[in-house]
Amino acid sequence: MLEIKDSMTKSDFDKMVKLEDLEYFTSSQLKNFVKESSDQIIKSEGSKEEMYHELAVEVRSLKPIIVWDDNLEKSIYHVRRRQVEWDKTEGDEISKARGGTYLNTPENQKLGRVGQKYGGNGKKEEVSEGDKKEEKNSDGESDGDKEKTPDKSIEHIVNFFEDEDVTEEYGYSVESAAKLYPKLDKVFKKYLGKDFNWDNYVQTGGGGSTARNLISALNKVGKLSEASADLKSTFPKLFKENKK
Repeated sequence: MLEIKDSMTKSDFDKMVKLEDLEYFTSSQLKNFVKESSDQIIKSEGSKEEMYHELAVEVRSLKPIIVWDDNLEKSIYHVRRRQVEWDKTEGDEISKARGGTYLNTPENQKLGRVGQKYGGNGKKEEVSEGDKKEEKNSDGESDGDKEKTPDKSIEHIVNFFEDEDVTEEYGYSVESAAKLYPKLDKVFKKYLGKDFNWDNYVQTGGGGSTARNLISALNKVGKLSEASADLKSTFPKLFKENKK
C-alpha cells in the first residue's frame, strides 16, 4: 500500500500522481469496475474462487484519498502504482488500442502477470502529417489546449460521470447516470470516430486527466467548440444552475 496522505489539495494530488508515476480512479469508476467484473465472474465457467481472489487483489491495491479542489469541494480518488507500461509508436505516441505490458509490481506479482501483455489489438494511432507536438506547461497542458477551451463543458460533463458526489447533486444515482452513456458515446463518436467508447477511454487513461485528454483530442480535430455545444444540447439538465 502506498504511504501517502489521506487528504490533500488537487494541485498537490496532481503533482504526486506525476512524480510517483501513479494511476487513479474515481469512486464511480471503481464501483463500475467491481460490478462489471462480478457480472463477468458470475457468467464465467472458470474457477470463480480464483477470479474473486484476483478481483480482491485489484481492489485492495487501491488507496482512497480525499482531494479538495480550489472551491473546497471534495472528491475521492483511488490510487496505486501504475501497473502497465503502455505500448508506443515510433513517434512516441501511445497506442490508440491501449496495448501494453504488465510491470513488475507487488500487485502484478501476486496475480502472476508480470511481463504479460495487456489489451491492444495491434492497431496504432495514426498521426497526420500536419500534426505537431505541442510544448507542455508546468501543469502538463499544452498552450493550445488552454487557448482553445471556450468554456468548461468538457470538465463539467466529466465531473458528472466520474464524481459520484457531483452525480448525486444533479439528482442521479450511479446506476441512472450509467443509462446516459449511450448518448455520451454518440456525441463523442461524432467528433472522435466510431471506435470511441467512454468506459474504455476512462479506464485506459493511465491515471491522467480525462477532461484534459478529451480537450486535447477534440482540439486536434478542430471540434472542441462544436462538441461543447453538442454536450449542452444533449444534456440540458446537467447545465442548469438549479441542479435538481
